[in-house]
Amino acid sequence: MPYAFREAFLWHMDAHGTTIKDMVERTGVSRDVLNKLVARPESSTSVENAVLIAAYYGKTVNQFIERRDVEPREALVNLMSLLTLSETRLLMSQVEGLLRSHARQ
Repeated sequence: MPYAFREAFLWHMDAHGTTIKDMVERTGVSRDVLNKLVARPESSTSVENAVLIAAYYGKTVNQFIERRDVEPREALVNLMSLLTLSETRLLMSQVEGLLRSHARQ
């Protein structure tokens, strides 16, 4: 059974030792929004913020709420889905460069 977003948020923060400061810096979600989630039992957030918070942990919102474990490759796919087309192309070029470097070794 899915858990409420706030409950999942608090669980993930505790399980991963996440601080509000880290989350603000790495997600762009405001400190006020995150503090509200922590302090108010009835609070939730916008879909956009939920996506960013879940992505911080390499998860989709559903995976985040269900507290589902994800494999590193799945987490990478989840994160890549948030990139723009140009960012995706840049990342692909970097990965291809890494693979070429490995092939030469």
